[in-house]
Amino acid sequence: MITRIFATGILLVVMMMSVSAQSTAVPYSTLQPWTCNGATGTVDETAYDLTQYLNGAVFLNDWAADGSVAVIRYNITATTGLWKGMTTEFRARVLDNGPQSRVILYVRRYNLSTGAITTLGQIDSDNYSASSGFQVMRAYIGNCNSAMIVSDFDNYSYYVEAHLMRTGWGGNPGLGLLWMKNMGC
Repeated sequence: MITRIFATGILLVVMMMSVSAQSTAVPYSTLQPWTCNGATGTVDETAYDLTQYLNGAVFLNDWAADGSVAVIRYNITATTGLWKGMTTEFRARVLDNGPQSRVILYVRRYNLSTGAITTLGQIDSDNYSASSGFQVMRAYIGNCNSAMIVSDFDNYSYYVEAHLMRTGWGGNPGLGLLWMKNMGC
């Protein structure tokens, strides 16, 4: 009799633990993405005089010469949206008004033990149609079989390195917003 009651008790505890574990699983849709506006990046020391800011966005100055490149870095901080997942979705609000301008955004991972820097993915505005207004561009980093996503903040730091380039007269590259979140498969 005691054995039967004991076995029933153990079964009840196991069932309650499994229900509890299932109820604590958080769906990806409720996790908070990492976001950053273009005006909050750290401008490379070689480009201080090349950038201007308006409404949270960063642009090349109107007087920046053809061939000018401004490099701006954005630190990616750990948010709930980057804790788990198999693919990192990266979106950016970018201005590229034609062949005279270009914006390339590199997602980089810095190894805290070795110092090695790895490029995980990128968005290149030349892969999109030119537009006189900002448009959302996206890239997917990693896949269900890859560990090359933004998530391991114990061993790496992550950042976005933006390159705003004027390749000819009339080019007006700009960056308004960066957005990142991990997804399941």
